[in-house]
Amino acid sequence: MTGRYLVSTADNFHSYDEEEGEDESGRYDTAAEAVAAAQAIIDQNLVWLLKTANPVATTGLQLFDRWLDFGDRPVIRPAVGFSPREYAREKAEEMFSTSRSS
Repeated sequence: MTGRYLVSTADNFHSYDEEEGEDESGRYDTAAEAVAAAQAIIDQNLVWLLKTANPVATTGLQLFDRWLDFGDRPVIRPAVGFSPREYAREKAEEMFSTSRSS
């Protein structure tokens, strides 16, 4: 792809390790496509953490904290005003309440 917007991921677990760097996830023509791709990365991480976390998360905040520790943080360049941290926090609360009401 040769889109204007680059989405890459950085591992939150190695966020202070400059040698780990970022992995390119894709290039997108529009900011909306790039944001959707970044959201999908976070969504997939949260689903995995919700299913595999041990001990089990008992709140959305705990799920978000696990994402902060072990999730992949998408980065969009050029910047489009998307906050992965804010999206992950809100999505963790939503996913947690949805998973527990089933």
